[in-house]
Amino acid sequence: MEPILLFTMLALAANKIVAVIKGLVAGDRNLAVTQIVVWATALGVLLLAANAEVTSSVLLPFSPTPLGDLDLGSLLVAALIAGSTGSVIYDFKTAIDAGDSAREPRLLQSDH
Repeated sequence: MEPILLFTMLALAANKIVAVIKGLVAGDRNLAVTQIVVWATALGVLLLAANAEVTSSVLLPFSPTPLGDLDLGSLLVAALIAGSTGSVIYDFKTAIDAGDSAREPRLLQSDH
């Protein structure tokens, strides 16, 4: 993988971390909790995949080390990258969906 692509994915993760901080400061708990749940779910999926025989030898696009041999720090970074990239793709999808046809329910009830 090109280093610029990994750098870009890390930048997406940093952007989403800032979005969570901004959401917390603005009182938008739904934004913050939703993103944290995305990251936690990505970590859970990666931990499961790293410990499953069928996927433990898979290589992530940005790592020469098989998934099952990655340390916890690497899995955390991969979860941040995967969750943030997925969230950015979702943000893009909702931005171009003028008809709101792909709308999903909020994770938390309204803060009001």
